[in-house]
Amino acid sequence: SLLAVIVYGIARTLGLGHAQAALPGLLVALDNALVLHSRIIMPDSLFLVLGFSGIWSILCAEKSRGNARRRFFLLLLAGILFGCAASMKWTGLGFFGAAALFLFVKKHWVDIARLAAIIIAVYAFVFLAYFSLFRPGLVDLKKSLDLPVHADLRTQVSELYFPPRGDIASELQLLWQYNRLIYLTHSDPGFIRASPNGGSPYEWPLSFAPFMYWGVPSIGKYIVLIGNYFSWGLALVAVFFYCMSIPLLYLRSKIRPGWPLFLVGGYCANFLPFLLIPSQLFLFHY
Repeated sequence: SLLAVIVYGIARTLGLGHAQAALPGLLVALDNALVLHSRIIMPDSLFLVLGFSGIWSILCAEKSRGNARRRFFLLLLAGILFGCAASMKWTGLGFFGAAALFLFVKKHWVDIARLAAIIIAVYAFVFLAYFSLFRPGLVDLKKSLDLPVHADLRTQVSELYFPPRGDIASELQLLWQYNRLIYLTHSDPGFIRASPNGGSPYEWPLSFAPFMYWGVPSIGKYIVLIGNYFSWGLALVAVFFYCMSIPLLYLRSKIRPGWPLFLVGGYCANFLPFLLIPSQLFLFHY
């Protein structure tokens, strides 16, 4: 998997040796969730490659502070990669959250604003390019109309239409309406009740609850994921260890512990937001 190579590269950029950097890459290659994503051709594999490539670009940009042109290119590349990830799933913004925390600690405020602007531009470009492929007319969302959601919501979905090509103002309005209805549909109680249960976020780090990816009850066929207790548990232990060590390192040396803080911040940026969601919510629109 390309993701294993990217994670190895991130570890090397953080200063780990070859053997140390190979360990997280190996855990990624052997992770059963990532193997499942690859086997059933889910877009999550590409989503993770885009997000982690963006993280790697940010770290390389920080090491290129003496070369302004190279650093600008790497920041631009990171913004494009984060924007592409966000255009697949809104949770792709978690990668930007990790990068923003890293840049915030480094006091690179302008870089955070630049990244945010690039992500918004790429996100809009992806959708507008996609909308331009279709003739003007109603958006065909028959599957969405069959979902057990509120009748008013189904009516709003049925009234979506593609504007004439080249009408940027109408396309931007469709972009807003489309994303708004994605959120409302995926957070509708009827949709949530009819969706497979993914368990509480508190159960995810140690994989206490299985995840159902696909199923046809009429024939008794299911694809169910049970997490990797070893690697997922090891990651949780590492996060707790760094949470304890970061204050001690700072008090002892008065120096901000760079990469431990970055790793913990990245973990939290991609996990803690789910604790604020009162019910199961699907944040994808591919």
